[in-house]
Amino acid sequence: MPTFVHYLWILLTLLVSVTCTYSLLQPEWFIHPDFIHSFGVYAYCLRDFRYTHARQICGYYGGQFGFSNVPSKAWKAASLLYGGGSMFLCISCLFTLISLCIRRGCDTIVILMTSYLQTAAVVFLMCGILSFPFGLSSDYFRHYCGESASIFHSDICSVGWAYMLAIVGTALSVFCPILSHFVDTSKDESSVIKTDV
Repeated sequence: MPTFVHYLWILLTLLVSVTCTYSLLQPEWFIHPDFIHSFGVYAYCLRDFRYTHARQICGYYGGQFGFSNVPSKAWKAASLLYGGGSMFLCISCLFTLISLCIRRGCDTIVILMTSYLQTAAVVFLMCGILSFPFGLSSDYFRHYCGESASIFHSDICSVGWAYMLAIVGTALSVFCPILSHFVDTSKDESSVIKTDV
């Protein structure tokens, strides 16, 4: 029978996999002070000049979803790393649910494999978050956020909510492989031997 820690581990894995995947697809990793221009890993938002008032239009870099359209090599690396980490978390989420359904004895193997997968996901997510600011020195980013933008300095642009959500999701994902070591499915109340003192 699954324990409270097992359910907590499943819930946390589900939470961080949804959080990290959602933040990956959002264009608000860095935001211009006008709150119209924003830049993400795969998508961006710009001002639509067809209207007299400021209106935001969002889309993928290059007009379509594709790795080759991302304007910076650092952002390509971040998309591979953070995207890979998010994918590993989603796969580990499925494995945590499978660990509920399989018989005792086999579940420890699934839990151990999931723990390793979650550890790899955390490493990929952290590397993706740390590599994204290296793209702030690209010509594309400097065009919108100022010529003095450089690595880890965004000039007039600021960190957006999606980048902060990615950081929080990654920070919480650190606890997934830790919790997996406390998931003990081998013990339940019926197998405990009572001794008289």
